[in-house]
Amino acid sequence: KMPGMGGEKVLEILKKEHPWLEVIILTGHGSIDSAVRSTKLGAYYYLQKPCDLELLLQVLVEAYQERIKRKYSYNDEKMKNILAPLVSASPLEKLRSLKQLDEKKKAELSI
Repeated sequence: KMPGMGGEKVLEILKKEHPWLEVIILTGHGSIDSAVRSTKLGAYYYLQKPCDLELLLQVLVEAYQERIKRKYSYNDEKMKNILAPLVSASPLEKLRSLKQLDEKKKAELSI
């Protein structure tokens, strides 16, 4: 358990202040009740430790895709076109590409 504020409270605050942010819960003290509450509060995914690293990487990629889609108001077709060149990339390569896209878009918007 986290000292001070619990994970569900942190999730609630994060989603309130940054609704486009995708939050993945990774817990060592999970329960069905906690998973349901976290999902209702807006968690993108709920994983229990120890978790499969391939699954964690895949969830990270999917969450980052969703974050970009929401943050920049991209529709499904736009995301499909962005992701097409990455179809055979590893999850780590996809994460790097998505991060580069996110940083490029942020820079464009700040000009």
